[in-house]
Amino acid sequence: WAKESIQIACKWGYEGVKSGTTLAEDYFDSRMPYVMKRIAQGGIRLAMILNQVFGDSEEGFVAAT
Repeated sequence: WAKESIQIACKWGYEGVKSGTTLAEDYFDSRMPYVMKRIAQGGIRLAMILNQVFGDSEEGFVAAT
């Protein structure tokens, strides 16, 4: 997952950024969809690991859509 994140950061996060540049608000706004996607992916992966650790019981869980 770390390698995946580095590749995404290099491709999208740092695209067009020069060293020493002060980043504007629109820079952050334009990257927000990628940030939100990575947070969602991390949540899904964490849920998978927790389900593996604490058992296969589906009681109390709602399926992801």
